[in-house]
Amino acid sequence: MKFGITQQFDCNYLPDRKEQLLVCVEPTAVLQHVFSDLTESGFRRSGEQIYRPHCLHCNQCQSIKILARAFTISKSQKRVLSKNKDLQIKISQQNKSEYYLLYEKYINNVHFDGAMFPASKEQYDGFVNCEWQRPIFIEAFLDDELIGVAVTDKLKYGYSALYTFF
Repeated sequence: MKFGITQQFDCNYLPDRKEQLLVCVEPTAVLQHVFSDLTESGFRRSGEQIYRPHCLHCNQCQSIKILARAFTISKSQKRVLSKNKDLQIKISQQNKSEYYLLYEKYINNVHFDGAMFPASKEQYDGFVNCEWQRPIFIEAFLDDELIGVAVTDKLKYGYSALYTFF
């Protein structure tokens, strides 16, 4: 397996920190076969790239794995479910035009001081679209209005969230 390390750049999450990524540089034909296994080691996908944080002096970014069969809902999670019982959840295989409109609003209002600002269609397409991996879109509706989308990859043994916006 071939990997590369990016140059350091300003961290998007922690002020006054530098970020660096370990990137899988295998050919596209190989990536679809190794992606699920690499996610087991903390890798994730953005567009065609498979990467994970590889910062010299920081390990704050951690992948979170939840084993569904071992999961027990907490009291606070039950309260959140109760508060959101009026939401309707749907799953789509299609990247719909209304997703970008919600994404743009999210980036421009919530992350107006971040590296993703201002939102652009090219940026959105660049992290969602992938030749070898088609994501699913978990939609949240309130009173028939789309209010959230979780762009998610289906893996061999689970799911991996790319990005969620609301």
